[in-house]
Amino acid sequence: MQLRAGTFTLLYEKGFLRYISYDKTEILRMIYFALRDENWGTMDVIIKNEIIRSRQNSFFISYDCCHQQKGTDIFCWQVMINGSENGEITFEIEGYARVEFLKNRLGFCVLHPIGDYRGQQVEITHPDKTVTQTSFPEPIANDDPFRQIASLKWQKNNSWYNLGFEGDIFETEDQRNWTDASFKTFCTPHDLPVPVKVMHGERIHQKIVFSAVDDLPVLPVGKSNLIEITMTGQILELPKIGIAAAEVANQISAKAGALLRDLKLKHYAITVDLSREHWTAQFFSDTENAGILQLPLQVTLQLSENFLGEINVFTALCHQLKADVKSILLLSKNELVTSKQLIDHSWVIKEQFPDVPVGVGTDYNFKEINRCRFNTSGAEFIGYAIHPQEHASDDLSLIENIAAQADTVKTAKHIYGENISVYISPVTLKKRFNPYASDPALITRSDNERNDSRQNKSFCSVFTLGSIKSLTVAQADSITYFKTLGNQGVISDSNEPFPVYFALKNVLNNSSAIINTGSSDPLAVDSMLFKDGLLLLWNYTNAEQTALMFDGKSIKLRPHQIKTIAVELN
Repeated sequence: MQLRAGTFTLLYEKGFLRYISYDKTEILRMIYFALRDENWGTMDVIIKNEIIRSRQNSFFISYDCCHQQKGTDIFCWQVMINGSENGEITFEIEGYARVEFLKNRLGFCVLHPIGDYRGQQVEITHPDKTVTQTSFPEPIANDDPFRQIASLKWQKNNSWYNLGFEGDIFETEDQRNWTDASFKTFCTPHDLPVPVKVMHGERIHQKIVFSAVDDLPVLPVGKSNLIEITMTGQILELPKIGIAAAEVANQISAKAGALLRDLKLKHYAITVDLSREHWTAQFFSDTENAGILQLPLQVTLQLSENFLGEINVFTALCHQLKADVKSILLLSKNELVTSKQLIDHSWVIKEQFPDVPVGVGTDYNFKEINRCRFNTSGAEFIGYAIHPQEHASDDLSLIENIAAQADTVKTAKHIYGENISVYISPVTLKKRFNPYASDPALITRSDNERNDSRQNKSFCSVFTLGSIKSLTVAQADSITYFKTLGNQGVISDSNEPFPVYFALKNVLNNSSAIINTGSSDPLAVDSMLFKDGLLLLWNYTNAEQTALMFDGKSIKLRPHQIKTIAVELN
């Protein structure tokens, strides 16, 4: 629901506020609250007794809600949200625990969009009334940039805005570490131990007040629904795009093989873990499937403390099978990033594969190589994985988070040098691991937990196109998308292509270079223009959209539709 509070427009959705904006400029991305359990899982919110009163330039909302776990009410809130005609927005929550439980976080979070916020001035008032002058980080911060916050004031387009917090101490983290396109101000501070036991009947009250510091004139709501697509002229080479092996060791069928070869992929990504039972049988199968697909292997090599012996065993098997190895990412088992000892001995495998790029990094989020920084001497590339659902799972959040994928590439090069290559493998809709789980048994997520019902829907197609564009603009060198077959793949187990298959085919069967384009509303519609004159235009949303092209034509798009358009280039 679209609402107004004096000078500001905003969206109310499922109990929370999104896209608080002034004159089409996004000031805050979201105000919400959350309950994160001891493994950082987010509990569901069930809303009841919702009342919404909307006027021309003000609104009032109230509702009751409970966080639930397996259908049981854990913590319940009474909520009031008020948007006044003077532009002040107040969000207040009062809650109590229905049962005893463990939590890592409970209460408000505020998301600041990354957009033009990088480098913008910030003034922090601390609980002791002292004031710190600082700015939003530009490269992704490896630690929380703002701490001990009682109120936060920041500048955007020569105007100042203010957030006041009550009920807890807040701090800000750079969520781009997990490819969330936001800076998040949250409670409780990270330096306090977690998990914390919440007692039955315990009560919590929190309040946030948002306002403009300056007097801003009330502007009329714009009536144009056209989204302008522009051409920048910047020419960019596409990264090398490949696909990951499915978990099962079955041979790829003739039909699936033909479909996958038609994609014109660049590599077949596999993981080799010598501690796994039957790893050699899996490697035999992976090598055979790579031959069927006519693709070289991109190998993630999981090594223990006995890595020298394991490298010798792996090398001997590669030579025996005459495996076509394109690259090797060295990872240390049970470590967040490649260990210093393994990096120092990377020359051992380089001697065995002199013409094959050898890299180091993580099997987890970009956060790990940002916070656990290491010497990359001898490495030719940095590797890490991407997924868009570390903190939220709704469609809007996944599309928002595409933009932060580019920031990870730029920051990797900022940290480890402009000349180092960046390999992202894999990009998935859901995370494969939870390295932050308090229970080690929960670090590797089950196959069912890795499945996302949107994998075989058109939503996955537009997300993938946006991801390819974002990472191309950032000049990533190599990307692995999804798997070959199954619920996490591009083709079903019955060998029927999912919509994302055709999206990849549209990209990989055209020119290897694109001419960069812009969108006046990149969270709704975006595009990719290939140097050979084919344009892909897509709609991220569940509503019909109209795009105004750079040649003056208007094009309508159905929800999640992708259109291919021939463009005459001068």
